[in-house]
Amino acid sequence: MGSSYSAQYAHASAELVYSWRSKIIELLSSPIESEAPVEQETEIENPEAEYYAQALQAQGEIEAYLIAYAAAVGDRRGTWPKAPSVK
Repeated sequence: MGSSYSAQYAHASAELVYSWRSKIIELLSSPIESEAPVEQETEIENPEAEYYAQALQAQGEIEAYLIAYAAAVGDRRGTWPKAPSVK
C-alpha cells in the first residue's frame, strides 16, 4: 500500500465528494411541488399534508447527504498535505 494506493483513494474520494456536492446542490435548488402534476388525475385529499410530507422527505434526503458529505470531507483532510503555518 504505497503512494499509488493513497493517490487512487484520494482520487476516488474526491469524485465521491464532488458527486455528493452536486446532488446536495440539485436537491436544494429543486422546487417542491405543492400541486399534483396536470397529467395526474387522482385527487389529493389534503394537499397541504402532501406538500408537508414531500418537504420532510426532501429535507431528510438533504440531511443524509450533508452528513455523508461532511464525513467524507473530514476524511479527505487527513489525506491532504498540511498548509504551512503563518507566523
